[in-house]
Amino acid sequence: MKKLFAYILGLFACAWLVNKAIKMILEVWGVLAIFGVVILVSWVAFRVIKSKDWR
Repeated sequence: MKKLFAYILGLFACAWLVNKAIKMILEVWGVLAIFGVVILVSWVAFRVIKSKDWR
């Protein structure tokens, strides 16, 4: 019975750690996605402005 309790406790600990890791990865990917969109929009705007003849 002690082993069964230890296995159940270990399973819950692993599930909790996996859940925390997934939440942290999703937060990091959210920030990276926002920065990626900002960089893409900036690059496109720079290309459009550079290609125009302003004279």
